[in-house]
Amino acid sequence: MRIGIDIGILSVGSSTLSSGFLLEIIRNLAAASPNDEFYLFGIGRQIVQPFTEKNIVEKKIGTSIKSPVYWRWRQNIKLPLALRKEKIDVLISIGGAMVSNNIPQCLLYWDNWDQHLMPVADKSFISFFKKNIIRSLSNAEVVVVPDNATQLRIQQEYSVGADKIICLPPVASKQDQQFSDDVINTVKKEFTKGKEYFVAAGDVLAEELVFLLKAFSVFKKRMQTSMKMVIASKNIAEDLSFSEKLNSYKYRDDVVLFSGPDGLKLAELVASAYAMIHPSAYFSFFNPVLIALQHKVPAICFESLQSGVFSGYNLLTVQNDNYNDLAEKMMLIYRDENLRNSMKANEVDFTSEFTMDNVVQKLREAIYMAAASTRK
Repeated sequence: MRIGIDIGILSVGSSTLSSGFLLEIIRNLAAASPNDEFYLFGIGRQIVQPFTEKNIVEKKIGTSIKSPVYWRWRQNIKLPLALRKEKIDVLISIGGAMVSNNIPQCLLYWDNWDQHLMPVADKSFISFFKKNIIRSLSNAEVVVVPDNATQLRIQQEYSVGADKIICLPPVASKQDQQFSDDVINTVKKEFTKGKEYFVAAGDVLAEELVFLLKAFSVFKKRMQTSMKMVIASKNIAEDLSFSEKLNSYKYRDDVVLFSGPDGLKLAELVASAYAMIHPSAYFSFFNPVLIALQHKVPAICFESLQSGVFSGYNLLTVQNDNYNDLAEKMMLIYRDENLRNSMKANEVDFTSEFTMDNVVQKLREAIYMAAASTRK
């Protein structure tokens, strides 16, 4: 089978942990499907680590996203032509399917893109994405989402049938991976000079970082503690406005920015933390939460993203627009040792569900489900 993958949306904004995870899934999918051919349709230079798999072919369509008109031209004219030229059997579209196309489509609806692009995009892009997401969800034979909360939202807001939605679980670090006290102490010395810290790990918007700092200010003022805050996110280094705000922040010396969290380093950073915060109400990259559960680290996340994946686990949730609520939850973990111990007692089965093999298998099912449909 010839499988096309449109990764153009990954060029919108900055590099994220989520986009890296999606590219990792593609690599593993290709490795697990040696008899299939994968054609990646991107925009200009965007893959940091070039694909080396023999059954992956990269194709560039366009050089940048200049405007909604340019994006529409790429999606509805240039990309369909390229798909026909390469005789693609099924298309995996990340972020937005084409409006008109005869090839079966599997839409990866990730990170609530129609929501989190709104605060940062100009009005023309906002209008385009609002109109296009409805067509995209309707056009796709299968919609793949990262969690049950996203599934419920698109069912309610866009009337997408449950029978065409498949959830991909997050992926834990290596199942047998544990870190010694020496490793944990080394990580603390590297990032916080040996001090305990909260880690906010994951993709995040600039306004959400400000929200996080406000909560940390309340926590520091009331607790009078030497606790640090480590913000680990790939897309923070490019945000100049946040850097300016941070420079004048009262507790600047207690905040550590780390823009390169990935793989082993991300796992070490989360596993060594006093508690972990999922910092975004938009981004659904839950791998850091899973790492926290795996390594007995208390975790906090926004209630809007309290995924069904983690139902039954002892997590604290906070209101999306209430930084005082986040501060209260941080103080609760800090003051209540019994609560902290109960949160550390979460038992998670990492042997089957939260593995890359399971993610690849579910995505293969989605691809074949889409390919089995017949378009008129």
